[in-house]
Amino acid sequence: MKVLILGGTGAMGRPLVKYLSKNKENDVYVISRRVQFSYENNVHYIQGNTFDNAFFHEIIRKRYDVIIDFMIWNPKILKQRLKLIFDNCHQYIATGTSSEYIGTDELITEETPRLYDFYSDKERKQRFRYHIKKSEADDIIIQSDYNHWTIIRPWVTFNTTKNPLVTTPLSVWMWRYLHDRTIFLPRVVMDKRCSLTYGGDAARAIQKLTGNPKAFGQVVNIATNKSTTWAEAVEIYQKILWELRGKVMKIYLLPDASEIWRNIPSQFDPLAQDRFYNRSFSIEKLNKICGEEFVFGNLYDDLKICLEQTLNDPTYILGSPSPEFNGLMDRLAGEHTPLNMYKRPQRHNYLTACSASRSWIKRVYRYIKNDKYQYLYSKY
Repeated sequence: MKVLILGGTGAMGRPLVKYLSKNKENDVYVISRRVQFSYENNVHYIQGNTFDNAFFHEIIRKRYDVIIDFMIWNPKILKQRLKLIFDNCHQYIATGTSSEYIGTDELITEETPRLYDFYSDKERKQRFRYHIKKSEADDIIIQSDYNHWTIIRPWVTFNTTKNPLVTTPLSVWMWRYLHDRTIFLPRVVMDKRCSLTYGGDAARAIQKLTGNPKAFGQVVNIATNKSTTWAEAVEIYQKILWELRGKVMKIYLLPDASEIWRNIPSQFDPLAQDRFYNRSFSIEKLNKICGEEFVFGNLYDDLKICLEQTLNDPTYILGSPSPEFNGLMDRLAGEHTPLNMYKRPQRHNYLTACSASRSWIKRVYRYIKNDKYQYLYSKY
């Protein structure tokens, strides 16, 4: 089977390449912007920009059994290229997102209504929001004249280099943890259920769909059916890091204040709204297509492996968070980052964020200073 993977170097892409390459009858071609090296004879990395028309046309016309697409497309560009994609493969697997779904206390299935379906025309034009862009792309594929497509909708996946803590990226929260800084999280999400999924498990699920005729014309959620609350998930992080480093992970729970949260630099993510909903998933459809019960791993075990690799991998560099973010967080926590950690132009931004002269910083600081629930420390 000849497989082309677009953007196959992420949390799901890397393990997927590994699983597909185990079958020596497969030839796997992976497009990446950076130079990548393969130790497998049947894995071929191609450096290039998929958004470049000439490069895309050259690659796509070589015809493939399966094209697996992890890209985030502008819907207009996807519409222009869709016929070319379908004409040059037997199956097109496109990546949507399970953050498209409305908030519900019930198990989420592929039939659960999407947020996009309830939006006004004005709201739908906010294409900087990830789930809106993905919803539009899904509709373009579903409404096309072709039926040899499969849309997968993963939720939050984690691995060694991608491991967000609620809304905070790995590079931010891990840096603050390693430097004994306080990590700030929204209190309002702590009782919400989440379905953090190991990237390797998601890759195994995608492999089951690759070349599978039962998956044609289907939307399939790729998320673990073993959900926890965010509070339980955070405690698992704390326990693992204590076991690995013997250092307490300091957590500060921010109050529920949308405007305040939105104003915190580097923290408001277009995905953040999704974290404020309950996310528990049914895998009934995945099991039906696979023809067997798909088993997801245990969060504690998978997370411990990933965090241990992150901490011990010298090739993964945890750069300092933005000076604006660090300045505000240090101001709120009464902490300090040495100025020599920043270049000269960045020092001014850090000091400005540390200052209470900005009106919104005053507002945040005053709100949190009066908050009686200050720190959430685990027993570890």
